[in-house]
Amino acid sequence: MNKRIALVGTQIENVFGVSTKYLQLAKLFGDVVILTPEHPIENVNLIILQGGQDVDPTRYGQIPEYGLSS
Repeated sequence: MNKRIALVGTQIENVFGVSTKYLQLAKLFGDVVILTPEHPIENVNLIILQGGQDVDPTRYGQIPEYGLSS
């Protein structure tokens, strides 16, 4: 029985999907399920969260600034 690997989809503007590289890699190890807001997480062995854009600092009450700090 193949493992079920879930990829969390990403929406950018009007396009929803997953990165081709993540999809190709996951297919090497099992059956791939793409999670959407409507698709429940059921009977999966692994969930892969794709990397993406940084969270907008204004969403958590901070001022956007250039650079990094520790």
